[in-house]
Amino acid sequence: MGNLDGSGSLSAAEVWLKEKFSSLHGPKATNIYVKATFQRMIFAEFPDQFTRDLAMTLLKTADLKRDGKDIWVAQGRNPADRAARNFCFGFKHHLFKNEWNIPYTVRITDEAPHTLPVGGEVALTAHVSSNEVVHEWNGKGQFGMIFTQVPK
Repeated sequence: MGNLDGSGSLSAAEVWLKEKFSSLHGPKATNIYVKATFQRMIFAEFPDQFTRDLAMTLLKTADLKRDGKDIWVAQGRNPADRAARNFCFGFKHHLFKNEWNIPYTVRITDEAPHTLPVGGEVALTAHVSSNEVVHEWNGKGQFGMIFTQVPK
């Protein structure tokens, strides 16, 4: 869970999260922690996958905000899967924001293989094979010329 501006510390974020679960009549986390130091993001463990999924659904649908910013909730991922998904996010950010200077909302798929859709077409697919990110460009349709010219 991230974007916890205003929390200031793990203990403040933990109190805030427990209060949210209580107000939503949600499950209790068995452990709430940070990795390294608190940087507006916390992790929570639950006794089983069902309880975790219930907690995530409640938090995602509650439209939570902290200091005016939307709170995001995501399931932890193994490093290889996270790398493939982040490749798609990085490409999206670089292309739309840095190269074209246009705002663009794209939903990267949660499950592997991760895809980047553009204009209703799958423009990029990324997955992990032999411990490295493998990406494939879709050279068809409206965005085909752009994506076939990007080096592999």
